[in-house]
Amino acid sequence: MLGPKLAFFETLAKEAEPFLKSFQADKPMVPFLYTDLHDMMKNVMGHFVKDDVLNQAACVIDINISDDKNLVQAKHVKVGNETKNALRKASEESATPLDILTFKKDCLLALKTFCAKMKTKSPLSYKLTKALSFCNPEDISNSVSVAKKRLTITIEEFVKKGWVGGIEGDRLEREFATLFSKVAFVETMKTFSRDERLDLFWKKKLSVIFKVRLN
Repeated sequence: MLGPKLAFFETLAKEAEPFLKSFQADKPMVPFLYTDLHDMMKNVMGHFVKDDVLNQAACVIDINISDDKNLVQAKHVKVGNETKNALRKASEESATPLDILTFKKDCLLALKTFCAKMKTKSPLSYKLTKALSFCNPEDISNSVSVAKKRLTITIEEFVKKGWVGGIEGDRLEREFATLFSKVAFVETMKTFSRDERLDLFWKKKLSVIFKVRLN
């Protein structure tokens, strides 16, 4: 079963690779952290968590992967096409149905262990990880109301930690609320590309807005 094992390890690694590559960068990435990490974990959970459970959860860390009721049976675990092809070759040689079922049970355990570790060690468990996505242009263009709620949570946490004063926090919230209310501003958020640095993108857009306001 070495072939199927190696294929499965590669499949799982490929799920995490895009996230790991994109965050090995010398530029602001925190506003993308929640969305990208959540999507990566959702993709991994999609291999063994029931679709209705996965789709109904507000956040993947809320899913109890220790409860078998939320999981598919081992024989239905999605191991990926490369692994399925390796399993087919193995069955043509000497692997028995029991060997294949045992292998899928091991895959299920590996996926559960991976997600359990991510749930306890990843930043998804921190309120600010999600809240700081308020300045992600992609999220703003998708839902201004969600961005506003996350902005409010961010400022509340900043004030609570003593990183900004309460009056300063109120001012920041008012200024961002004004920005979010402008249709033209929301439209400019749609022009953002991950090829750009987020800080430079914001600086450029805000400079244009302030110039228009001054004129």
